[in-house]
Amino acid sequence: MTREKKKTRRLDPSGWLFWLVCFAVLVVPCNLLARRIQYEDTDLYASVMVSTAVAAISAGFVAWAVNMVVQRREKKRRQVARKKTRKQ
Repeated sequence: MTREKKKTRRLDPSGWLFWLVCFAVLVVPCNLLARRIQYEDTDLYASVMVSTAVAAISAGFVAWAVNMVVQRREKKRRQVARKKTRKQ
């Protein structure tokens, strides 16, 4: 007698890899923006660190929004499947 394993939901479908891709895409525009708005005597490392932090936070927001959309679609799909099984 074997027990069937329940299917577990993935709560983080896009994950860290998606965040890393978003970060890599956003770091260049953030760096260009930081260099454009800095003073002439500002250290290069300061603008790089600011742009890196802004890109990391922005990538976090993008990954969070994508996760919300994916989780809501998955929840809706499960609810429709549950309704179909109840009607049968």
